[in-house]
Amino acid sequence: MATSMSQENFKFAPIPKRPRRQQTFRAPMLQSISLENPYLNSRTNSFATLLKDIGPFTMACNREYLKEFQEINRIGSGDFSIVTAAKQRIDGCKYAIKRTRKPLHSNHPKLEALREVFIMSAMNELNPQENLLRLYSSWFENKGTELYIQMELCSKGSLQKLADQGECSADLVKRATLHIARAISAIHSCGIVHRDVKPENILLADNGLFKLGDFGIAGRAEMVEMDDKEGDGRYLSGDRLAGARSSDDLLSADIFALGASALEVGSGTRLPTNGPEAHQIRKGQGRFYESCFDALWNRCGERFAKVVQQCIHTDSKKRPRADELVKSLAAVVTGEEDGPSVKESVTRLKQKEMEILKLTEVVLSQKGRITALEGALRDLVNSSKKHSSN
Repeated sequence: MATSMSQENFKFAPIPKRPRRQQTFRAPMLQSISLENPYLNSRTNSFATLLKDIGPFTMACNREYLKEFQEINRIGSGDFSIVTAAKQRIDGCKYAIKRTRKPLHSNHPKLEALREVFIMSAMNELNPQENLLRLYSSWFENKGTELYIQMELCSKGSLQKLADQGECSADLVKRATLHIARAISAIHSCGIVHRDVKPENILLADNGLFKLGDFGIAGRAEMVEMDDKEGDGRYLSGDRLAGARSSDDLLSADIFALGASALEVGSGTRLPTNGPEAHQIRKGQGRFYESCFDALWNRCGERFAKVVQQCIHTDSKKRPRADELVKSLAAVVTGEEDGPSVKESVTRLKQKEMEILKLTEVVLSQKGRITALEGALRDLVNSSKKHSSN
């Protein structure tokens, strides 16, 4: 017989607690976006603003480097990138392909790597110049962690390589300095500073033109994101080492770097990174400074040496602007590439000859008048003498 259980003695069995689910970190969703070039778009007023305004992103791309290009040889490599000469399988042309060495997972390294792409593409549109290395294309691979940059190939190598091989004649040094001065003038006209002008970044193309490359740390002179990154210490001006950061200081630092590069290659003397000899170059005095300029003077001539000397002047305000430097160098380089043409020079000489002929005619006419006046004066004197004797 079932025993009845009172309501008071009845109890529910306890419900077992579910184990707490372990919280896992969820990575933010990567958005595939189209970036705005901060050097081309006035609304994006700084590189730092671009970093701040966008969330984590990826770049959708179906291109594959090894399927599209056939590698020829490695040109160079650094801490952040590798540059390879490669042949495009479709058009058969050769290009320089620069790719990042380390994976780019977050926004900051991606945009820092894209800085060079932004500046080169902006210069292609704002002020295309034949002495600036040309950009063809860029893309991401490996889920947006590896950047590839397709650029113009300068197969003859860098100015530093030519100097190391003993192939830098005086004319070549002068021509290289003039060509890079034109390139610097083009980027300065757009408010961009290079910050790493040196012989390794001066490249010689097959057509004989020297081109300025490697815009990895370049940027707008007035941008707030300009950091403490600097180029090679051998070509760094004393005012930049002292912490000068104004737009004018940054612009003149490019001129100093070009002058120091020309001094090194033209004199055949390797400039030191630091120490007393490096300070002599920046101060414009000392035995090492004088020996470098003596060698440059003897090899490249007095006029070129004086232009280089002005470029590395201790006072940044006394260094020439890029456009002024182009004119000065053009007057030194044989053929005066940026000066008047032969036809213009002949026309000017003919004009000078005409002016001289006119002046000669005036002088001769005045001489005839003077002779007539002298004769009249003598007649007057003689007649006065006769009257006095009578």
